[in-house]
Amino acid sequence: MGISIQHVYKRFADFKALEDINFEIGAGELIALLGPSGSGKTTLLRIIAGIEFADEGELVYGTGITTKTPLKDRNIGFVFQHYALFRHMTVAENIGFSLKMKGEKKEIIKERVDELLKLVQLDGLHKRYPSELSGGQKQRVALARALASRPRVLLLDEPFGALDANVRKDLRKWLRNLHKEIKVTTIMVTHDQEEAFEVADRVVIMNKGRLEQIGKPDEVFHNPANPFVIKFLGNVNIFHGRIDSGKKEITSSSEISPNAKLYVRPHEWEVHLKNEKENSVEAVIDYINAASSVVKIDLTSNHGEELQVDIPYEKFKSLGIQKGDRVFLSPKEMKVFEDDFVI
Repeated sequence: MGISIQHVYKRFADFKALEDINFEIGAGELIALLGPSGSGKTTLLRIIAGIEFADEGELVYGTGITTKTPLKDRNIGFVFQHYALFRHMTVAENIGFSLKMKGEKKEIIKERVDELLKLVQLDGLHKRYPSELSGGQKQRVALARALASRPRVLLLDEPFGALDANVRKDLRKWLRNLHKEIKVTTIMVTHDQEEAFEVADRVVIMNKGRLEQIGKPDEVFHNPANPFVIKFLGNVNIFHGRIDSGKKEITSSSEISPNAKLYVRPHEWEVHLKNEKENSVEAVIDYINAASSVVKIDLTSNHGEELQVDIPYEKFKSLGIQKGDRVFLSPKEMKVFEDDFVI
């Protein structure tokens, strides 16, 4: 079931939580709502679930269900960040709870619980209680419970936020594979861009209640729509620039140009020992972190700008550079934003 989100607005007193949110979610698609705290992503998820209501706009589901349809008739599964499992119930009882409330026969409930435990790779844990499970196991039980009634839409609110980094990494891969198998329309809220890019078919980037960009993960990363998106998606070096006959030139921050700002990500620099290329930036190395396959270098340009550069370890070794050395940086790629336009 696809979802059409049509010009949705939401306010809380004087706070604009959502402003003109308008996009389509395809049937069977996994969408990630990504943005900083307060961007409106959880509010949008709760409106889709029917827990909150939009002040303006409409949601239309593929089956003709709208925001006016009672919550009980939407058949939407919801997974919370902190599991929300019933502590006094076993794993099997937690998963089968919604079916029991609908009056399903015990045999049908048992069959569905067995099927779901196998699906989430927790066979044999029927009789355990939540207190006897790891964080990753609890989250899988919560997901199985949400899937028990065969929902048309699955909503995940920071599903891995309460887990440590290693468990999150394993569960991201598991969720991606699970989604391929069950093919239910899924919307996931997260502030973790690595998580969103690894799991989602498309990413919706939000900021201050507005939709900044929507697209496939690689499209969004390599073709950011505006300065907010490129800065939100990781470290970036920003320069005042000049555009002359289509040519992009880096200038110092003290020579502010009204034309444009140039954005260069740390991995988009080339490092040279001599001033070999046009449009190079001269800089002194302040700090080197070589404890990885990617060496992270902090520098200060000759105009006082603090810069960050990432280079492969082999390249670092071949250069033979160290703290205090003077080097020259040339951008392999840069994004240029002039007023409200991207160049």
